[in-house]
Amino acid sequence: MFKQYFKFIVRKLSRNRVYTVINIVGLSIAFSAAWLIYSHTSNEWNMDGYLKNSDNIYRVITRYGDEDFWNCRTNTPFGPAAKRTFPEIVQVARYFQKDYRIKIKDDQDFTIEPKLAFVDPPFFDLFEIPVIQGKIDTTVFSWIVFTETSAKRYFNKENPIGKTVTIKDGINNRKKDIKCQVVAVIKDFPANSTIQANIIVDCRQGIPYFDEHRGNYSLYTYFHILPTADLRAIEKKLPTIASNMPDDVNHYSHRLQPLKDIYFHSDHLREDELLRGSQSLTYLLWSITILILLLAAGNFLLIRIAQQDRDSSRFAIHKCYGASNKHLFYQLLGEIGLQTGVILLLSCILTYGLHPYFIQILSPEHIYPFELFNLSNFVFVGFICLIMGIICSILYFHFKHHVSREGVRGMLQPKPQQINLSKILTILQIGIFTSLLFYCTIIISQINFIKNKPLGIDTEHILQVGWFDNSRSYQPLKEELLQHPGILYVCNGMSIPFTYIPSIEKIPLLTEPEKQIDVVCAYGDEDFTNVYKIPIIESQEFTPIEFNPSPENNYSSTTDVWVNKKFVETFKLDHPLGMILNQQHSVHYRITGVTEDYHTQSLHYPVRPTMILPPSSYLLLIRYQPGKRQEILEYLQDLYLSRNPEYIFECKEYNYSDLYQKDMAFMELVILFSLIAILIGGMGIFAFAIFMVESKTREIALRKVNGASERQIMLLFNRQFMTKVLVACVIGLPIAYYASRKWLENYAYRIEIQPWIFVLTVVISLCIVLLVTNWQIRQASRNNPIDTLKTE
Repeated sequence: MFKQYFKFIVRKLSRNRVYTVINIVGLSIAFSAAWLIYSHTSNEWNMDGYLKNSDNIYRVITRYGDEDFWNCRTNTPFGPAAKRTFPEIVQVARYFQKDYRIKIKDDQDFTIEPKLAFVDPPFFDLFEIPVIQGKIDTTVFSWIVFTETSAKRYFNKENPIGKTVTIKDGINNRKKDIKCQVVAVIKDFPANSTIQANIIVDCRQGIPYFDEHRGNYSLYTYFHILPTADLRAIEKKLPTIASNMPDDVNHYSHRLQPLKDIYFHSDHLREDELLRGSQSLTYLLWSITILILLLAAGNFLLIRIAQQDRDSSRFAIHKCYGASNKHLFYQLLGEIGLQTGVILLLSCILTYGLHPYFIQILSPEHIYPFELFNLSNFVFVGFICLIMGIICSILYFHFKHHVSREGVRGMLQPKPQQINLSKILTILQIGIFTSLLFYCTIIISQINFIKNKPLGIDTEHILQVGWFDNSRSYQPLKEELLQHPGILYVCNGMSIPFTYIPSIEKIPLLTEPEKQIDVVCAYGDEDFTNVYKIPIIESQEFTPIEFNPSPENNYSSTTDVWVNKKFVETFKLDHPLGMILNQQHSVHYRITGVTEDYHTQSLHYPVRPTMILPPSSYLLLIRYQPGKRQEILEYLQDLYLSRNPEYIFECKEYNYSDLYQKDMAFMELVILFSLIAILIGGMGIFAFAIFMVESKTREIALRKVNGASERQIMLLFNRQFMTKVLVACVIGLPIAYYASRKWLENYAYRIEIQPWIFVLTVVISLCIVLLVTNWQIRQASRNNPIDTLKTE
C-alpha cells in the first residue's frame, strides 16, 4: 500500500512540475528567511541566559547627581567594599575592556587587539567559562588567558601554555611593556553573551583601572547575590558604602541591573563596549517573518486548492471506486510530507549558506556562526512541520467540505465561478507585498532625506588625529602643521556630529532660575568654527579660561563659550555677547560668540541649545584642501611616527554610516525581505494565472470564434486581476501607512508621506501583477480556437 501511495504521489508531482517547483521554491525561500531571523532573535532573547545563576547576577550602574543618563561603570574599590559589607553577596567580579596592542614574540610588531579585558579571578567562576587547556592559576603574577579562537589566531598550532606575550596600552602615552604568561585557553564566549572578550589578563596589570587608591570610574562590577536576598534593602544601603569612598563618589546613585536586562534594557545607560540590542527591531523582524510565512503558506494553499478544484473529477472517480476520506487523507499527507522533506533540506542549505551575509548586515559588531544541531533549530524544524501539518489539515477539510457540499455528481459537472478561498488568498498575497512595497518606499525616502539634509556644518575634508607628544605643546605643533600648504585650519577639539551620547550641562534660565535647560557641550578652540565652516553671527575675542577672576564677581572660575542661535532663542537673550550664565559647581559661562544652528547629533534628535567650550582632550581636527587627502595623510603619519615611533598612527574621518549604521541595516533588511515577499507573491500569482487560463481555455476559444480580439480577451481577464490588486491596496495600504508613521516618529526630521507614494505603490503593484499574468493570458489567446475546442 505504501509503495502504491509513493508511486502515485511521485507521478502526480512530476505531472505538475511547474506547480511543484513553485511550491517547493517559494516555501524554501520563506522558511530560510524565517530561519535566519529566528536563529538571530532567539540568540538575542536568550542573551546571558546560558548561565545557571543568571537570575541572581546583577551589574552595578551609577548616576552622578541628577544627570539624565546612568553609567554602567563603577568606582574601583566599590565592588570589594560591597562584598565585605553584605553577606548576601556571594561573589564580586570586576571587568574592564579596552583596545590593547599585543605581540607573541619579541621580534614581532605589535598588533591591535580590540577585545582584551582585565578581570578579577572570580570572573571565571561567575561566568562559568570552561577551560579546555591549562589551568586558571591566579597565583602566577601577570597571567593571561586566551579564548580558543584567539589562541588559534595568535599561536596557530603551537601550544600556548607557558609562553610569554607582551601587551601594551594602545591609547595612553605609556612606554611600559607588560610581560604576561599564558596559563590557560578557555572556550569562546557563547554567542548569546553580552561579554565577547578574546583575551583576558590579570587585573593586577590593569593599573590605573584597578588601582583602589585612585578611585577610577572604568570598571563593570558584577554581583552574584543570594536568591533570598532583599535587593531593595541592598540598593538602599549602597550609598553608605559610597560615602566612605575617595573623591566625589558620594555624589553617585547606585542601582542593581539584572544581568538578563543588560542587552535589551540599557537605553538609559551611556554607550559601552558590551553588546546591546533593540527590542523594537526584533519585533519588526518577527512581524516581517510572519508576513513572509503567511505569504508563502498562502501561495502553497492557493496552488493546491486550485489543483484540487481542477482535479475534483479525479477525486470523484476515486470515491466512486470505493476510496474513503481516510485514504484520501493519507494520500494528501504523503504528498505534503514528501514536499516538506525536500523543503526542509533546501531551507537548511539556504540558511547555512546565507547566514554569514545576513548576520553581517544585521549584527556587524557581533559575527557568530550558524550552529545547525542545537535545540532552538530543532524547535524551528518542529515549527515548520506544524505549519505544513496545518496546511495539510486545511486542504483536507476544504476537500472534504467540497465533497460533502457538491457530492460526487456535482464534482463531475461544471459549475459557475464563485467567490472562494483561492480569491481570498490571492488578495491576501497582493495586499502583503503591496504593504511591504509601500513601507520600503518610505524607508528609502527617509534614509535619502537624512543622508542629504544639510547639517549646518561641513564634515568633508576633515581628518581627526589623536596626537600624543609630550615633548611639544599644542600651539607650536599647530603652527608647524599650518605651515603645510595643504592644511587650511587646525583645531584641538572633539569631532561632531557625535556618534555617542554627548556631554550635557544643565543651565538655569535667567528669568526662571528654578528651571534648568539641557545644553549640549561641544569642545574646541578658536578655530573650531573654521574647521567645520560654522557660520558666525557675532563674536568677541575668544579667551579660553579665566582662572583668576576678580574679587568683585566672586566667581571661582569663568569659562568663555560660544553658543548657537537655538541657545539664544531658548534662553531669550536679547544681547547675548558678554552675558554670564550661572552653572553648578561654581563654574560660570561667559558668552563670547553666537553661531548659526548646526547638528551635533543624528537627525533622530532636533537641534538643541549648544555651546562650544575649551577642549579638555587632545584630538586634532585638521581641514585640508580638496584633493590633498593622501598627501596630508602621509605627511601627518611621517611626522607622528618620527616623534612617537612606538605608537600606531590613528586617523579617522566622518562617516555617514557611523551615525546611521542601524538605520542602514534596517533599510537593507526591509528591502531584502520586501523583495522576497514580492518574489513569493509573484510566483503564487503566476501559478494562479496558469490555473485560471487553463480553466478558461474553452471560454477563450469560444470568444475568439465569436469575434473577440486578442486585446479584448486580455482586457477582460486583466480586469479581474486589477480588481484584486485594488481591493488588496485598499486593505494593505492603511496598515502600511500606520506602520510607516510609527517608524518615522523615531526621527526629529522626517519626510511627509506624500500622495504620490500611494499612487506609485498601486501602479507598481498593478504592473507586477499584470506582467506576471499577461504572458499566460496572451499565450492562451493566441492558440487556435478550433484545436482548443476539439480537445476540451
